[in-house]
Amino acid sequence: MSVQLMNPRRPTFASPDRLGGTVDEVREAYQGYLAYYGTYSVDLTAGAVIHHVEGALYPNDIGTDLRRSFQLNGRRLRLSTTPILRGGRTSTLDLNWEREQ
Repeated sequence: MSVQLMNPRRPTFASPDRLGGTVDEVREAYQGYLAYYGTYSVDLTAGAVIHHVEGALYPNDIGTDLRRSFQLNGRRLRLSTTPILRGGRTSTLDLNWEREQ
């Protein structure tokens, strides 16, 4: 599985060199993008999907298991994170998908 989430309003770098961003440009680019990949397993009894992270933009996630509770209701799927520390604050994130007919 692969996860990629991006803030669509991330500003572009002034430089055309992908390694030529300023400290602020690089910070905003990093903070506006989440990506990881690996395998996953499903615990139906607990209503959870577990992402076994093999590679990630945030290096601390590599080699970890990220547990997401899920709710499946018809064509709608909702994944919820366990509490995550972001910018000094703890929050729970929800992702919602709806299958097209």
